[in-house]
Amino acid sequence: MATAPLGFWLDSSHLRHQLRNELALARAATQAALGACSSPLVTTYLRRALDAIDRVSILMEEAELPQGGGAPSSSERLRREETRLFDLAELVSQTLDRLAPRFKHAGVAAALSARAGGCAWVVRGHPELLEAALTNVLVNAMEATPTGGTIRVEIEDGPVGSVSVRVVDSGPGIAPEVMSRLLREPVTTKAGPNRGVGLLMTRRIVEELHGGRLVMWSEHGRGATLILQLPLASSTLEETR
Repeated sequence: MATAPLGFWLDSSHLRHQLRNELALARAATQAALGACSSPLVTTYLRRALDAIDRVSILMEEAELPQGGGAPSSSERLRREETRLFDLAELVSQTLDRLAPRFKHAGVAAALSARAGGCAWVVRGHPELLEAALTNVLVNAMEATPTGGTIRVEIEDGPVGSVSVRVVDSGPGIAPEVMSRLLREPVTTKAGPNRGVGLLMTRRIVEELHGGRLVMWSEHGRGATLILQLPLASSTLEETR
């Protein structure tokens, strides 16, 4: 068991500047390759790479950085900024499609099911950040699932005015002493630096920035379940009345 440092919060302006430069170079190179590519399959993968570069850029900008002079935190800025309406089911499906090569390489199958109950699952928020949160959850589930195993992703109506995305893996489960810490501190069983911050970031995106709730439970030896619960957009609720 290793407890990782909270490396997600960047506190070096020099490092941030260098990362932005490297991301800009990677984006330019990917766009150039995209413009010269004639293969539909390679084009698809290049577009996914470009999307990933853009998501990293957004996450860097919105990370909670030390601010002086009473400047607003990134959480406060995000809550004030204009958000967008989007279809959560479509976002989940697109995220699974993007991760499909990783699942295939790991020998893990992902099955998506949706149980609608009278209204579209339209939410208001920041789709790029929610996609990053979903990616963290799905990659964690994939890494916990043995080769030949399956991950179930279920979208369903939550409590009144909300929608739930349930991710269930078929891994070994999580020990109780680890479960009690997972959503409070950067805990991981993986090797390497800066591990264990994914769930903390996911919780912040879901709960602080979107007014949702992140719930997790596990029975040791029988897999783990994580639920992202998000409020439906008010306009969606009005349309179904």
